[in-house]
Amino acid sequence: MLGGAGSGAPLYRFLNKCGFSIMTGVLHENDIDYHVGKALGARVIGEKAFEEISDQSFNKAVLLSQQVPYIVESGYPVG
Repeated sequence: MLGGAGSGAPLYRFLNKCGFSIMTGVLHENDIDYHVGKALGARVIGEKAFEEISDQSFNKAVLLSQQVPYIVESGYPVG
Protein backbone atom coordinates (compact mmCIF):
# COMPACT_ATOMS: atom_id res chain seq x y z
CA MET A 1 0.00 0.00 0.00
CA LEU A 2 1.43 3.34 -0.99
CA GLY A 3 0.25 6.21 1.16
CA GLY A 4 1.40 9.28 2.99
CA ALA A 5 0.13 12.51 4.55
CA GLY A 6 -2.96 10.70 5.85
CA SER A 7 -4.08 9.44 2.45
CA GLY A 8 -3.50 5.80 3.38
CA ALA A 9 -5.09 5.72 6.86
CA PRO A 10 -8.72 5.19 5.74
CA LEU A 11 -7.64 2.46 3.33
CA TYR A 12 -5.45 0.79 5.96
CA ARG A 13 -8.45 0.67 8.29
CA PHE A 14 -10.80 -0.63 5.60
CA LEU A 15 -8.43 -3.33 4.37
CA ASN A 16 -7.63 -4.35 7.94
CA LYS A 17 -11.37 -4.74 8.71
CA CYS A 18 -11.70 -6.90 5.59
CA GLY A 19 -8.94 -9.19 6.88
CA PHE A 20 -6.12 -8.17 4.58
CA SER A 21 -2.51 -8.03 5.74
CA ILE A 22 -0.99 -4.63 5.04
CA MET A 23 2.55 -3.63 4.13
CA THR A 24 3.31 0.03 3.55
CA GLY A 25 5.78 1.71 1.30
CA VAL A 26 8.35 3.95 2.95
CA LEU A 27 6.68 6.31 5.44
CA HIS A 28 8.33 9.00 7.53
CA GLU A 29 8.03 8.46 11.28
CA ASN A 30 6.10 11.73 11.74
CA ASP A 31 3.45 10.80 9.15
CA ILE A 32 -0.03 9.88 10.42
CA ASP A 33 -0.08 6.92 8.02
CA TYR A 34 3.02 5.57 9.77
CA HIS A 35 1.27 5.64 13.14
CA VAL A 36 -2.04 4.23 11.88
CA GLY A 37 -0.21 1.45 10.05
CA LYS A 38 1.77 0.55 13.17
CA ALA A 39 -1.41 0.59 15.31
CA LEU A 40 -3.11 -1.82 12.90
CA GLY A 41 -0.15 -4.20 12.88
CA ALA A 42 0.90 -3.42 9.32
CA ARG A 43 4.42 -4.09 8.17
CA VAL A 44 5.66 -0.50 8.02
CA ILE A 45 8.89 0.59 6.35
CA GLY A 46 9.87 3.66 8.35
CA GLU A 47 12.25 6.50 7.65
CA LYS A 48 13.37 9.26 10.00
CA ALA A 49 11.25 12.40 9.86
CA PHE A 50 12.35 15.09 7.39
CA GLU A 51 15.07 12.86 5.92
CA GLU A 52 15.42 11.71 2.33
CA ILE A 53 14.40 8.12 1.76
CA SER A 54 17.55 6.10 2.18
CA ASP A 55 18.75 3.56 -0.37
CA GLN A 56 18.29 0.89 2.32
CA SER A 57 14.61 1.77 2.90
CA PHE A 58 13.96 2.08 -0.82
CA ASN A 59 15.57 -1.28 -1.59
CA LYS A 60 13.62 -2.92 1.23
CA ALA A 61 10.37 -1.56 -0.19
CA VAL A 62 11.24 -2.79 -3.68
CA LEU A 63 12.13 -6.26 -2.39
CA LEU A 64 8.96 -6.55 -0.33
CA SER A 65 6.78 -5.21 -3.15
CA GLN A 66 7.84 -8.19 -5.25
CA GLN A 67 6.33 -10.53 -2.64
CA VAL A 68 2.76 -9.14 -2.60
CA PRO A 69 -0.09 -9.88 -5.02
CA TYR A 70 -1.45 -6.30 -5.12
CA ILE A 71 -0.18 -2.76 -4.67
CA VAL A 72 -2.73 -0.07 -3.82
CA GLU A 73 -1.83 3.59 -4.30
CA SER A 74 -3.86 5.98 -2.16
CA GLY A 75 -3.35 9.22 -4.09
CA TYR A 76 -0.68 10.53 -1.73
CA PRO A 77 0.97 13.90 -2.39
CA VAL A 78 4.50 13.80 -3.78
CA GLY A 79 6.99 16.54 -3.16
